[in-house]
Formats: sequence, C-alpha cells, structure tokens
Amino acid sequence: MHSNFSGPGQKWDKFLKGIFVFTLCAATPFVQSATYTVTNTNDSGGGSLRAALQSATSAGDVVQFALSGSMGTIMLTTDSLPPITANITIDAMGNTVTINGGSLYQPFFAIPGVALTIENTGGGSISLTNTASKGGNGGTTGYESCSSGGGGALGAGGGLFVGANATVTLSGVQFSNCMAIGGNGGAPGSVVGGGGGGGGMNGANGGSAG
Repeated sequence: MHSNFSGPGQKWDKFLKGIFVFTLCAATPFVQSATYTVTNTNDSGGGSLRAALQSATSAGDVVQFALSGSMGTIMLTTDSLPPITANITIDAMGNTVTINGGSLYQPFFAIPGVALTIENTGGGSISLTNTASKGGNGGTTGYESCSSGGGGALGAGGGLFVGANATVTLSGVQFSNCMAIGGNGGAPGSVVGGGGGGGGMNGANGGSAG
C-alpha cells in the first residue's frame, strides 16, 4: 500500500532545501543588459559616444545611434575613446556615422577576451578616419654620448585594436587613413636612440639611431 505520509524529518529536510535554493539565488546577482543611445556628435557629455561607451560595461549592452538627420561626424578632440571591456554591440541603426581621430586618437580598443560587434541594422555605416594609435617615447638618459636612450613603445591598432582572444565582428565599417605610430627613442647625451616601430595598420617606422 502506498502512503503519502510525511514525517517531521521529511518536512525539515524540505525546509532546509528551500533555504539553500533561496540563498543560492540571492548570491547570484542578475545583471540586465541596457541600451545606450548616441544622440549627438559631441566629443563628450550626455548623449555622446564617449558617454555611451563609458556606461556600456555589462555583457549584452548595446550602443546605438540616433543622430539628428541620421548622419554626423564625431571629432575626437580630447582623448581616445574608452576601451571596450565587455561583450557589447555598437549599432549604427541606419545612421551614417564618421569618427575622426584628428590623426591623434584611437576610436576602439577591445581588451583581451571580449566580444565586440559593430553593425548597421537598417543600413547606414560607421567610418573611422584619421585615427591613430601612438606609442610613448623612450626615456632620455642623463649619460654622455656612449649611452643609448630607451626604445619607443609600440603603437598598435590605429582604428581598432583587438586584444588577445578577443572576437570582433564588423559589418558596414570603413577604415580610412588609420595609423599606428611607434614612439620615438629616447636621446642620451649626444646620440639619439632608435624609435619604436609602428604596429598594426599603416605602421610608421621608428627613427634610426644616429
């Protein structure tokens, strides 16, 4: 004969299991993805691409464009854009967007291990132009002519740097005049050290020792 009787021990066991499940769920926070909209072509501040990238730090976040007239040029005037630190999507959403680095700044830097998608839902495009990644200059020694200065650092990924094991998917993205420039070698007393070579797209040669 089958019995549905539950004794005190069984009830206590179910109670403890319920506490365990509740504690497990409470200890695993749910991070909800968000959408950040770029509404202007300012270099910084509310509605800018820089502000959107600073906020898009959770997996699944989306940065999308909704510019006036569905087109515009973002001129980087203060610094390179913030690095991509999470698996996010940047979507032109039918806008025609140009990011101009002024031959000084780099727009996108995907850190190692992330997955970055740049796409154009509904058409449009994202163009990266006059962008640059510049390595730092080598240190200058305080010694006399027989000593060499420090080597210049590598410049890599003029328009887009992809870190180790990162995955980047591009659709409708154009690159124009994107440069990676090695830093100059540091100078000793009277002999100039060699400059670092530029890495990545259109890398410039470092200065020769002389």
